[in-house]
Amino acid sequence: MKWRHRWNVVLVSAALLVAGCADGNRPQLTDDVAAPRPPTPVPTPEAVNSAGEITVGEWYFPLDFRCFDVDGTSTFAVGKGSDPRSGEEVTVLVQQFPDVDYVALVFGDVSSGRAWEPAVDEPFEVVRTGNVLQADGLTFFDYGGDDADAGELIGEGGFEVRCAAFEVNIPEDVFPSGG
Repeated sequence: MKWRHRWNVVLVSAALLVAGCADGNRPQLTDDVAAPRPPTPVPTPEAVNSAGEITVGEWYFPLDFRCFDVDGTSTFAVGKGSDPRSGEEVTVLVQQFPDVDYVALVFGDVSSGRAWEPAVDEPFEVVRTGNVLQADGLTFFDYGGDDADAGELIGEGGFEVRCAAFEVNIPEDVFPSGG
């Protein structure tokens, strides 16, 4: 019985081999095929690619994110991308803390760039469901003008961040400009 089973495996393997070369052409080994493949890098928590997007009015910003677990009670995410209008660097900061949630879209340098933020008088909640952070129905203003109390209305929007993993500590390179 054991030999009959092995014989069936040999017959099936031979049939597959013949079917693969049925047109009479044998695949040629080239340098590209024969060359050894480089090792696949093993992702570390810092290299895990999390993704998300934020929409404000008619503007859509896809971003690459890094997500952080802060003391097991809060979540912080930092997204990087570019402004589709100007190509300028855009940073999105999302904070889901027990006391206050926050989101900002910062154009240019994080410590001194222009920011779009939700209305200060309309509290909102960042909802975390598993590895996803999201909020909708936000009214964004540009508070980058001379009068910090009155911002220019940008539009309605929301965001979603899909965290592939959560880092435990927020390293200094998250805010390289000292922000």
